[in-house]
Amino acid sequence: AICGVIAGSDHVAFITEKKLYTYKLSSKSKLFEIQAHTKPIRSLAAFPDGTKLITGGGDGKLIIYNVTTGEKSAEIVNHKTFIRAID
Repeated sequence: AICGVIAGSDHVAFITEKKLYTYKLSSKSKLFEIQAHTKPIRSLAAFPDGTKLITGGGDGKLIIYNVTTGEKSAEIVNHKTFIRAID
C-alpha cells in the first residue's frame, strides 16, 4: 500500500491494488473508498492546494478526484503502459 498525508488538509489517502481510500484525521472517519482502475494502482499524488488526488495505474489511466467527496473530475487514458510515478 502507498499512503500519504495531504498537505494543507485534515486528510490522509492510501491505495491498495485497485482501490483509493481517504480518511479525515480529526474524526478518524472514512470519507470514501473507490475502485476506478482495472489494473493495480501504482502511484498517488495530491495537488499542492490539497483539494484533489491523482492516481496512476497499470491500466494506463491517470484519474483526478476531489479529496473530500471522491468525485472524479478527470480521467486521462492516453498512456500505453502502466504509470509508475506522478510528479
